[in-house]
Amino acid sequence: MKIESHDISMEKLLQGNYFQIPKFQRPYSWEAEQINEFWSDVNSNLGETYFIGSMVVYETKSGKLAVVDGQQRLTTVAIFLSAIRDQFFLLDSENSAIGLQQFIERKDVDNLDVFVLETESSFPYLQEQVFKIGDPEIPLEIGPEEKSISVAFESFKAKLQAKADTFLGDPTIEDLKDRKEAALDWLRLLRKTLLSLSIILVNLDDEDDAYLIFETLNTRGKDLALSDLLKNHFVRHQKSKGSVDHAKIKWEKILETIHTSEIDLDPDNFIVHSWQSRYDMVTKGKAFKKIRSAIKQSNSRVRTHSQ
Repeated sequence: MKIESHDISMEKLLQGNYFQIPKFQRPYSWEAEQINEFWSDVNSNLGETYFIGSMVVYETKSGKLAVVDGQQRLTTVAIFLSAIRDQFFLLDSENSAIGLQQFIERKDVDNLDVFVLETESSFPYLQEQVFKIGDPEIPLEIGPEEKSISVAFESFKAKLQAKADTFLGDPTIEDLKDRKEAALDWLRLLRKTLLSLSIILVNLDDEDDAYLIFETLNTRGKDLALSDLLKNHFVRHQKSKGSVDHAKIKWEKILETIHTSEIDLDPDNFIVHSWQSRYDMVTKGKAFKKIRSAIKQSNSRVRTHSQ
């Protein structure tokens, strides 16, 4: 496995690449506490370089970078930039707003408008409601992930407007034009700080390495749900032969059955109890490794009998 890493600014990262969220990734799930913390961190480091961690990617056949780790932060930054863009419009700085849009949406080699971040689970809500300039052209469905995206976007917009209002209502500045310029100066500095965010970018050779790294990164803590880890594992070993991802569809139907049950069921608890009822006792923290090992042994027996 070949792994390369280097530090890069958010500006260069977004300017030079198109990103894709792989199908095994979690939906966007940042909550108010994380949004508030990120807002505070960025504003506490205005005009400075601020390190926000690592991002693990691999290059797809189409040349896009598939995000293995760092999806939540990348999506949040894109939402934040979209809110800043809208605030530029509100302050009548159209050139700054359109200039910022290049980090969210730009022309590809065929001169087509393409969003820098491509998602599957929240499509087209994220693109139409947040990334796009103007109102959506199609009706959009609001699910749990879309609600989280909406909360993040509206939170950033409210914070930006509140800060701008402090400049616009500043009694120490007599001229309204000067008040607006003070608000714009602050907004430009915030934009610069966000684009100056520092990241360690880790590049992997291929998708198989990405799946292995994904499991390693997310089995050392409690960041990822057991159901998410299992979804990743099944998708990895049952790759689609065509455009229809049967493994993903089947897994989503299983989760839908659990979520729509008359009994309040947690998918992770259901999986653990199901395993315990059939095999042996296991804790939630160790369930994935045990299930993965059982799948490996079963696949090995199948290959042996088929030879």
